[in-house]
Amino acid sequence: MKHTMGWIIILFFMLMIPPVSSQASWQKYTVNASAITGTFWSVTVTVGRSGSSTNYLYATHSSTVNPNVYEYAWNGVSWQGGALGTAESGREARGIAVGSGRNDGTTCLYVGTSWGNIAEFYYNGTSWERTLQTTSAYKFRGLTIGKGRNSGTDYVYGVSPYHSLVYELRYNGVSYSSSSLPYGGVNAFYDVAIGDGRNNSSQRVYAATWDNTLYEYYYNGTSWSRSTISSEGDYFYCVAVGAGSQPGENSVFGGYDRGAVYEYYYNGSSWQKTTLNITGTNNQPVYGIAIGDGHNDGTSRLYASYNNGNTFEFTWNGSAWNRIDMGATTAGIPYAVNVGQGRSGNNSIFVTASDGYIYEYVWTPDASPTYTDTYTTTPTLTATPTLTNSATITPSPTESSTFTPTQTATPSPTSSSTFTSTPSFTETVTLTPSASSTATGTATPTSTVTPTLTITRTSTPTPSETKTWTATQTYTLTPPYTLTATPTLTQTPTITQTYTITRTGTITPTPTRTFTATVSPTITPTPTITSSLTVTRTSTITMTVVPFPDLSQVVVYPNPYRSQLKPSAEVTFGRMPEKAVIRIYSVSGGLVQIIEKDSLVPIIKWDLKNQQGSSVASGV
Repeated sequence: MKHTMGWIIILFFMLMIPPVSSQASWQKYTVNASAITGTFWSVTVTVGRSGSSTNYLYATHSSTVNPNVYEYAWNGVSWQGGALGTAESGREARGIAVGSGRNDGTTCLYVGTSWGNIAEFYYNGTSWERTLQTTSAYKFRGLTIGKGRNSGTDYVYGVSPYHSLVYELRYNGVSYSSSSLPYGGVNAFYDVAIGDGRNNSSQRVYAATWDNTLYEYYYNGTSWSRSTISSEGDYFYCVAVGAGSQPGENSVFGGYDRGAVYEYYYNGSSWQKTTLNITGTNNQPVYGIAIGDGHNDGTSRLYASYNNGNTFEFTWNGSAWNRIDMGATTAGIPYAVNVGQGRSGNNSIFVTASDGYIYEYVWTPDASPTYTDTYTTTPTLTATPTLTNSATITPSPTESSTFTPTQTATPSPTSSSTFTSTPSFTETVTLTPSASSTATGTATPTSTVTPTLTITRTSTPTPSETKTWTATQTYTLTPPYTLTATPTLTQTPTITQTYTITRTGTITPTPTRTFTATVSPTITPTPTITSSLTVTRTSTITMTVVPFPDLSQVVVYPNPYRSQLKPSAEVTFGRMPEKAVIRIYSVSGGLVQIIEKDSLVPIIKWDLKNQQGSSVASGV
């Protein structure tokens, strides 16, 4: 008697069909319903309200009429919001950064003003509170926040085109203080960024300048150093750090005055430059760049706004940067660009402009896009038949019976897979030997080499799949013999549409493919090096007598100051030493103001106000 047990697997597939649109393209919208007189300068999309999980859009307005910070949120139908507060009365709001500058988990907004101060905004759960942090800078433009000193502490960094310096704002637990990084420039500093530009897990500060140079600042734990990434023939307006042409690694990007974006990749010893496509014939300056997944497909791209009113998208195709014109932003000038969550819940591209609008670009996929799907087939199959065998031997007890199962008592079903796909497959084979040797040419593993063969198949579009599982069990008996087989079968195959097929096995003898495999040898034995370092520190105190500075070269202008002839309310002290204290008295001998100077910049200005903050009259 022969019993055959069979398994039937029923596979269910769910096909996800993307929404249909006529053609892949960028769709342009405005965030604010009507133009706001003046220029929107900077923009970011992030969780700005401390304790909230909602993303908001924040933008600064560069106008003395509306020097406000604006906040917008998407309510499912439209962008709603408006001004949350004034950064500094009568001064333009320029750069913006969001983070915990106090390093206590509190999220704050930091806004640089055209007077050189930084406003800190904090949402207390009901309304926005503002404090103003004064600095010695003038006209902050770019602003960012991050761990520039690689110490786990966040600092706020801003650049001043007036003083050509990078300023650092730090919180000591009670209040903020500011100082400038060393090595100033001779021309305007326009933008600043923080990132791991050298891909060595160290944060650095990068500055775009009108010195025609991209600078890199590094803090070694004791002091700052500065190096030059590149010097070109004209101005740099913006800088960003992020994914570039090298897989899995960062590059530094600079927006250039003559219509180009430069990519700089550090190869371990020097910076390598790549020029992204130059746009148009007018060589328009690049005012803003941002890096992010604008298509929401897992691919990082670069976005750049140009002085001619257009915004462009650059995508690395493996050998070159491809460019797409996203369309004219405005008849005015687009400034900042940012990638963040938009109206669809996915990423959008946001651009600020001089016509008083904030623009949102949303990528709409093609009706029949080309997918590169990854399939994961993970069948969960438990097939453990329970066999109950009983036999009655009649008539002769001497008669022998033969019981020959083709499988073991607990059989494993035979699994076979058949794949049918119309498009061709691109197959990548990786040989990973688990042995200590070096092989070049045809890899012929021996009994001491157990390689792992990984085959990854990528299809376009989705391949169809036919899968068959068959399990058979055959017994040969010598009658009279009774066999009762009661299989118990539990099987739960899990099939998903997207799958990666990985086959791992021991390959013997020679694989059917030719590989070039390089295996790092394992050195046996491995020496154990125990080092003992004794550091003896000897302090040497050197006292240097610094002569009193020569003040004969100090100049003061205008002198005397006449308000009817000089409407700008300030007096300049030039050719000053590095450290000085200026005391200003009235003609009657009363102390009006004390100005302290501790900077390499040879000039310092007085705003004609006394120690109580009131303007003074002529005659000091």
